[in-house]
Amino acid sequence: MEIVRPDEIQKIPNFGLHREDSLKPYTSITVPGTMGVLPGHTFHAAGFTPPVVTVNNGRFEVVRWIYAKSYQNYQDHTSIEKVRESVGEDGSYVRTVLARKITAAVPGARFSLPVFL
Repeated sequence: MEIVRPDEIQKIPNFGLHREDSLKPYTSITVPGTMGVLPGHTFHAAGFTPPVVTVNNGRFEVVRWIYAKSYQNYQDHTSIEKVRESVGEDGSYVRTVLARKITAAVPGARFSLPVFL
């Protein structure tokens, strides 16, 4: 899940959802970190930067901060990662972790992923 400021929400793809209905709850987040949305002052104080998209040698590259959750050995692991994702014209994909933070490094934020029933 990408970590963004509330003013960046309209730039995120909605993957076929009705943008007005699906994003309305996240434009006025009351708990920082919900769906990766952080107030601007928290976003900057924690050292986050907006995503950057470039084209390099025929590959699209995106550098962004994400909240990642994985399960290893029946345990839940979460982290915040700055990643570079690179996609080639042939569809090849490479992801490189550039930096990591623990979620506690963002005071007052409670990160959560969406739950679909």
